[in-house]
Amino acid sequence: MRDNGRGWLIPMWDHTIEIQPVTGGTRYVDRVKIEAGVLTPVVAAFAQHFYTHRQRRWQKLVAANFDYTIS
Repeated sequence: MRDNGRGWLIPMWDHTIEIQPVTGGTRYVDRVKIEAGVLTPVVAAFAQHFYTHRQRRWQKLVAANFDYTIS
């Protein structure tokens, strides 16, 4: 899947999700290309934090058999 977005603050946000079957499960990878001028390091740090958090949430949901009542 690909989200190729942009805005006035972030002229380029190209996000690709790669999903591949692997032995015993699924490999899920977020790849993001960002161009935001002088703000690129700040936006990139936010993106890394956000996607790392989302990966942890996915892992918790999988471990809980997608029981959304578990936080």
